[in-house]
Amino acid sequence: MEPAGSAAPQIAPHGGPPLVPDQRRDDIYDNYPAVIRPVHESWCRDFFGAALDFYQISPLPMAQLFWPDKEGRFPLEDDAADYSREHQPLPCARRRQRH
Repeated sequence: MEPAGSAAPQIAPHGGPPLVPDQRRDDIYDNYPAVIRPVHESWCRDFFGAALDFYQISPLPMAQLFWPDKEGRFPLEDDAADYSREHQPLPCARRRQRH
């Protein structure tokens, strides 16, 4: 599978349809489906702090592309392989409070 950056040509404004949250797409990675999930606003400062500072918008709407494990399961699915969860951060879920 190509790295995540290779998805850009398949996504608007580069000619493909725009990303829509909670959408499954089969046209982003060759022979692999992808699922789009919105990034929960509790993660925005850590992952997109510079973008927040630049655009002065909070929360800044962001999305994450997920790819499946070898069995076609996505990291958010209960039966997904451990390596799939370990190698893809899950900022679509609310961040746990630090103590």
